[in-house]
Amino acid sequence: DRMIKVMEAAKTAKEAMRGKIAGDIEAAQSKIEGALGVALEGFDSFTGSLLDEAEAVTRRARRQGAAGVARAPAGGLGAAAPTPISNRGVRLDPIATKNIAQSRLKVRPEAQKVRGKNRGGE
Repeated sequence: DRMIKVMEAAKTAKEAMRGKIAGDIEAAQSKIEGALGVALEGFDSFTGSLLDEAEAVTRRARRQGAAGVARAPAGGLGAAAPTPISNRGVRLDPIATKNIAQSRLKVRPEAQKVRGKNRGGE
């Protein structure tokens, strides 16, 4: 009998706390919305003239080329090569990397001596 009363009291306290928390959250939200409204009004007053000036700017018309002659595209290298799907099997080899870098600079690396396998006799 005592346990039932304790459980009912806990349930009542829990519901009261939920109601209080919900009320506090609503009050906090209304305060935050008020502050946000003031901030947005200030933002609009500061940026309103800037927006009007930006909308007033007009771009000049495109240059007319010779009739029937295709124009070259604007400067630049065009689209970049796509990224490879995978680098599976790629290993870092410092010597190969050095050789590739030198070959792009038109510098030939020194020839390396090719040696046969030593089978223990020599």
